[in-house]
Amino acid sequence: MIIKNLKYHLISLAVFWNFSLLKSQDFQHLTLKETLAVGLSNNKILLQNKVRENIAEIMVKTEKEEKLPEVDFHSGYNQLTNIRQYESGLTHPSTRYNTIKQMYDFTLSASIAVYAGGLMKKKEKKKNSYG
Repeated sequence: MIIKNLKYHLISLAVFWNFSLLKSQDFQHLTLKETLAVGLSNNKILLQNKVRENIAEIMVKTEKEEKLPEVDFHSGYNQLTNIRQYESGLTHPSTRYNTIKQMYDFTLSASIAVYAGGLMKKKEKKKNSYG
């Protein structure tokens, strides 16, 4: 009998505790426009469509960039000293050769894909068929 009473007391205490937690929560009253705005901003389908749209824009940019020529620029600077060559070993005097003291190197190269096996046309057709 005591166990049954204790059981009912514990259940009533748990129910009372849950109701007290519900009362302590803060509720925010929103208008219809505010609820629609929150619903549209949290809509997963709309968020996925935005991500897909961003991916499509990036793909279009990369396809345009593939048609552009690639340009490379390289520069370099070297400072050299005279070269000494020991023809008869280290115990004999060396021969000195004068070299250019400073060297500059500037290289510019450009390349463009003239034919890529029809890859660019296939991509354009695929893009146009979806878009």
